[in-house]
Amino acid sequence: MSTPPSSRVAWIASYPKSGNTWVRILLTALETDREPDINRIPGGLGGDNEELNIRGSFSDLTEREALKYRRSVAATLRQGDSFVRLKTHDAWLPAADGVPRNWQPEGARAIYLVRDPRAVAVSWAHHMGVIHERAIEIMSNEEFVVGQMHLPNEKSLLSSWSTNVRSWTTQGDIPVLILRFEDILADPVTAAVKMGDWLNIPHNPDSINRAVAASSHDVLAAAEIINGFRETASVERAFFRRGEADSWRFELAEVLQERVVRDHRDVMRTMGYF
Repeated sequence: MSTPPSSRVAWIASYPKSGNTWVRILLTALETDREPDINRIPGGLGGDNEELNIRGSFSDLTEREALKYRRSVAATLRQGDSFVRLKTHDAWLPAADGVPRNWQPEGARAIYLVRDPRAVAVSWAHHMGVIHERAIEIMSNEEFVVGQMHLPNEKSLLSSWSTNVRSWTTQGDIPVLILRFEDILADPVTAAVKMGDWLNIPHNPDSINRAVAASSHDVLAAAEIINGFRETASVERAFFRRGEADSWRFELAEVLQERVVRDHRDVMRTMGYF
């Protein structure tokens, strides 16, 4: 009797601008016990995980074939006894073949990061170089998709902020650790311990403190100034911008704050944002 397939994938999942990059840097610092190179962080570039890059031309693949291939490649990834951490912004919703794009066999797990959508709106508008109203409009679009650089026939469904959060936090297909950006920022040591335990990354109080220090906003912002950051949308706009929880209170017009709440009230209440 053959052994059922297993996966060692750990998705670092979130809606965009919710702390995904920061957490991947923190986890890399914890795993390596040194200050990481921000341009060599495992997990992917711009949503297209380098670990899943398909070499050559696969333009003739149908979307269903591309989805199946991607899942099978992910399931074979190994990194010793550690989890292979992969970034995603996909919602946990059925893809073209009826299965969530990031589905994996037993053994996989996820960390889902959630951030106040009022803060997301401000940060994403800055990242994309658009006005706040446009970012808020996109965040309410249930059909919002982005293309994939290495699989042109495959689409990544982000959906709305509310649907993205709800899809990951209520699914029962893979175990998920849910963390709020604001709580990580307020107590990064406790968050680092939770994530280290969840992903079986060896740690002790000293290594936790070193990882937190190596991934602080000031360190990352300085590294971006000195070395640049390849995940930024434009060299004219800093990726590591503020690193604050509540700057939306003075950056986002009150009428737009109200619009975000109107669009996402139920999930915001569930996540403790009012």
